Amino acid sequence: MVATYRLKPYEIDGFLKVFKSTFTGKELEVSVEEVEDETDYLLKSESNRKQLLEAVEAEENGQFFCTMTMEQLEELAK
Repeated sequence: MVATYRLKPYEIDGFLKVFKSTFTGKELEVSVEEVEDETDYLLKSESNRKQLLEAVEAEENGQFFCTMTMEQLEELAK
């Protein structure tokens, strides 16, 4: 079984209780990786930054409002 958990350092104590009960009697391998914030990652690229900021501005101005029926959404998903 492979499980990935993403949490903040202050959440570790509660997580360990659940972790211990979930994997009782098992030998585990634990690795820790710092996760970069997705927004920070996207803002690194100048073209991404420009697109994101334009999208935020458009949303704030009500330009991205869109309505769809369930049938239209299902068709789009195909």
